[in-house]
Amino acid sequence: MSQDIADYQTIFQQNSRITEPGSARSLIKLLEFFRRAAVLLPIAPGTVPFRKVYYIPGHDDALSVLSNDLTFETPYKAAMQKLDTNRQVSLLGFDAAQDAAYQKNLCQVMRAMPLDMAGRMGARADAETQLVLAANPLRLDFMRDLLIPVTLAVTQEFYGVNFSNGDAFLKWTMAILDYVFGPPGAASYKIRAAEAAGKLMDAEIQRNIEDPDISDDTILGRLRNDPALRNLTPTAMNERIQATIAALLVGGMPTITQAGFNIMKVLLSNKRAMAMARDAADQDDERLRRCLGEALRFRPVLPVIFRKCIRVPNTIRGSAASAGQVIGPVDWLGRPIPSGADVGVFAVTANFDPRSVTSPHKFDPDRPFSDSLAFGQGRHWCLGMPIAMAVLVNVFRPVLRRGLIRLPNDAAKTTYFLDYFAENLDISIGNKAA
Repeated sequence: MSQDIADYQTIFQQNSRITEPGSARSLIKLLEFFRRAAVLLPIAPGTVPFRKVYYIPGHDDALSVLSNDLTFETPYKAAMQKLDTNRQVSLLGFDAAQDAAYQKNLCQVMRAMPLDMAGRMGARADAETQLVLAANPLRLDFMRDLLIPVTLAVTQEFYGVNFSNGDAFLKWTMAILDYVFGPPGAASYKIRAAEAAGKLMDAEIQRNIEDPDISDDTILGRLRNDPALRNLTPTAMNERIQATIAALLVGGMPTITQAGFNIMKVLLSNKRAMAMARDAADQDDERLRRCLGEALRFRPVLPVIFRKCIRVPNTIRGSAASAGQVIGPVDWLGRPIPSGADVGVFAVTANFDPRSVTSPHKFDPDRPFSDSLAFGQGRHWCLGMPIAMAVLVNVFRPVLRRGLIRLPNDAAKTTYFLDYFAENLDISIGNKAA
């Protein structure tokens, strides 16, 4: 181990242990209160400025922001480039000026993902889940025993990244996701943790890029053999692959594990949701996928989606806007979001806006996909959603088929890495009547 790597590991460990006391989960609880209160109180239209961030609680206003990436650009690009020594264009966010570079990168990734990959990843997830359930038929830790190990196994096999320490690698991706997708003005310890995680992850990916034994049938192997990339210099090719794989893993690994936790929490707290998910597990995967997606409407992985407002000439929904004009929601005095302002879309409240979502508090797997912002919107709709859902469907199906899922009376308290990412969740499985 090089001294640099050892130093980065120390920096990461020191800073990832620090958390602002309950701040992330306190926000989630507050948004959950607003969601439930929407039954009696209307969700505020327009914007709600707070601490220099313009928050959007309503569904249609949220769509107008998330669908207009020329006026409300993603802040993720700059954050990911800050963590990448080579400042490569990442799949996690782009702006109009870099659209061509992003589209080129996207095409390379799509060529590296064969059409049957999601299906094969799902089959592996199912096989791994069956093994865990055979060893733990009545009770298990859903996160530590099942979802996290399955996510690591599937990622290693199909992405082509063999982890020196899978649990550590997952925490690196969590720290980066927390920084990149978190609110503006991140705490200094979160920045230090993310920067150290970026260095550690890049070194691990680079080791795999140079490994001649990586299968050509993995995403990494296919990228190494992509003719468009092989025309680059060896250094440029490695930098491009490294940034691409890093973005895929940051956008995939922690979101799969947190989505699985959120789905399970919704099922455990909602008898209708649990009953419908169990029925769907005995019917077909599409029905189950809809149930899991509806659960994420209740509890999305990203409860707040951030954007940056910029003033540019723009066309949206056939309506031209002149330079300097901002299209989007306004505050209660009719003032538009100013140029340069940070914007936060409350996905949780938008998903339950009764003005736009029919029977929002009813668990309904048949509702239109447009009702939910759980997977984003517009061109920034989650690229990895099909793969994530393939894994989650094949983890939940065998568990739901085993019988009623409950929280044991002596369940251990859930702990959270960086105050947000769930590390454990005890469940009991059996046919005891609900």
